[in-house]
Amino acid sequence: MRHALHSTVIVLGLMAAACGSSREMLGPELPGTTEALEKAATSSLIGPTWRLVSLDGRDAVAGVEVNAVFAADDRVAGSAGCNRYFGRAAAKPSTLEVGLLATTRMHCGADGVMAQEQAYLAALEKAKSYRIAGTQLRLGPSPGVVTLVFERR
Repeated sequence: MRHALHSTVIVLGLMAAACGSSREMLGPELPGTTEALEKAATSSLIGPTWRLVSLDGRDAVAGVEVNAVFAADDRVAGSAGCNRYFGRAAAKPSTLEVGLLATTRMHCGADGVMAQEQAYLAALEKAKSYRIAGTQLRLGPSPGVVTLVFERR
């Protein structure tokens, strides 16, 4: 029985390796290639939880957690303050393409939470550029225009 389990694990491992992309089969990327440079430029955006600190130049509502997590598979998800959201967000060096975002449908009656949530989701969907400066992520509809400022957590 133990031998059969071990064989099954090996077979599954080989199958997973065979299903890898053809890019992986070609070997590692050469330093300096466009793809390697793009990965390096977007890697600091992808992974951490970014906590909203300001929206359209105003401080985020105190005590309300609004955040975003960008994933390598061109997705974004997080908390909009009251509701959870998720959607498509494809990042390239300094540019971002966010698709329509889906959310849960709860209502929070606390002062300013729902208004901030609606403004946040609208601004995030319009984001086309990003810049990381130290521990801050700045998003906007065009280069030089910042509507959302996040802090890395």
